[in-house]
Amino acid sequence: MSTKTCKKVDINGQTYIREDLTFHLEKEGNPYAIVRGYRSGVICGYARHIGRGCVEVHEARQMFRWNSTFVLIDMAVTGINKKEKCRFSQKSKLPITVTDACAILPCTQQAAKSLMEHEAESHD
Repeated sequence: MSTKTCKKVDINGQTYIREDLTFHLEKEGNPYAIVRGYRSGVICGYARHIGRGCVEVHEARQMFRWNSTFVLIDMAVTGINKKEKCRFSQKSKLPITVTDACAILPCTQQAAKSLMEHEAESHD
């Protein structure tokens, strides 16, 4: 017996997509955001403000180089402009704590999707 994996199905004119393929702007109530630190740099992921400049970031990615229409606020709205000019780390498996956060920029769906889908920098 062969098994076929289905990504979406239409039932009575309504399209349903598998849960594991859906895009989430929030995880456990924490928005997908860009976090800027004074010394730690720029990180994107699901951010939870702890207090006094501390932010816990789940599925965090360090943003070494990025390209948007102008500044980080624009990146949080429109996402990546030129993929070939961006360098991001792998996604962390454990949450990280940014202790010097000076900005938390919640992302739009468009921006979060482009940040999440950007390929990680290879270290080969």
